[in-house]
Amino acid sequence: PDKVWAAFGDVRAVASCLPGASIDEATNDSAKGRIAVKFGPMSASFQGAAALERDDATKVGRLRGGGSDSLTHSRAKADISYRLSAESGGAKTRVAIVMDYNLQGPLAQFSRSGIVKEFADRMVAQFGANLNARLGGSADAPAPHSAPAQLDAGSMFWRWLWARIKALFGR
Repeated sequence: PDKVWAAFGDVRAVASCLPGASIDEATNDSAKGRIAVKFGPMSASFQGAAALERDDATKVGRLRGGGSDSLTHSRAKADISYRLSAESGGAKTRVAIVMDYNLQGPLAQFSRSGIVKEFADRMVAQFGANLNARLGGSADAPAPHSAPAQLDAGSMFWRWLWARIKALFGR
């Protein structure tokens, strides 16, 4: 848990594990940056800021922020909390993440179908895989302060649609 907690203290390195995210400025309690997403033919680059809170004693952290995309005029707000806990006698660390978000503007139309939730779930899963690879020293890990490619929601939409069609026919 101490190694993972220390890694979460490097905002730029943590952001490089989140698909499409990059940090322009960071202090111990704030960050400014951007996140690029693609929903089929629509692309957005949300630029914004976040307040960061960390409690070293309990290994609990929180990020509250928001941003906007100048092209689509969409806005997003997010409140992300995380808690670290030891597992397997301290040999492993569980990171529990809770994310609440609000999306407004043209891109919000995707939230009606559930695609935004699927997108957010996939982003968190990819973040976890990238962070795990980085902390494990994997060759597949993103470079420490690089921005990974944006996550494409278009391919997720087709997987979501196919799952809904299969559910209709009981498969």
